[in-house]
Formats: sequence, structure tokens, C-alpha cells
Amino acid sequence: MFSLLLEIDVIDAVCKDLEERGYVIINRKKEIKHSGKDVIAKKTNSNKDIRLFIEAIGETSSDSSSKRYGIPFDRSQIKVHISELLFATAETLSMPKLDEYIY
Repeated sequence: MFSLLLEIDVIDAVCKDLEERGYVIINRKKEIKHSGKDVIAKKTNSNKDIRLFIEAIGETSSDSSSKRYGIPFDRSQIKVHISELLFATAETLSMPKLDEYIY
């Protein structure tokens, strides 16, 4: 039997992959409730820092007190999560940019 991936599982896998690719994890979510991006990573390439701002989502609620814990997200919840991810992307793209970074 398999278990559904929680958001923290996705974050762990993303961080591991990024580190294997030479990125340094600047900040990462470690708790269920938090503010800000789930992962912020950087890598220096040709005298420029590449910055990644990552939002992650699991397959079910990460809150064990939730009545939906362990139950896959339904179609409606998936739409909400995708909408939130698109908003977070737009928010990141609209941030002031620094010349020494590649986003």
C-alpha cells in the first residue's frame, strides 16, 4: 500500500534534487503553517546568482487534525490550489528585481 505525498514530502524531494544540482537552499518550509515561499534556493552561474522561489503542494492535507487528512484532494480543491500557485507565481514575477540575480 502507498501513502499520499504531503507537502513537506514534496519539499524534501525538491530540496534534495536542487542540492544534487548544485543549488544552495536559502530557506525552506519546515512547518505545516507558514508564510512565504516553500523553498528559496540559489546557484551561482557565470557571475550571476540564479534564484528559485518555489511553492509546493502535496496530494492531501498536511494537517493531521483536518477531516480531509489522508484523503486525496478533490477536483475543486485542486482548482483552488492551482489558482493559489498561479497567484504566487504572478506575485513573484512582480517583485522588484536585482540586476545581479537571474529569476
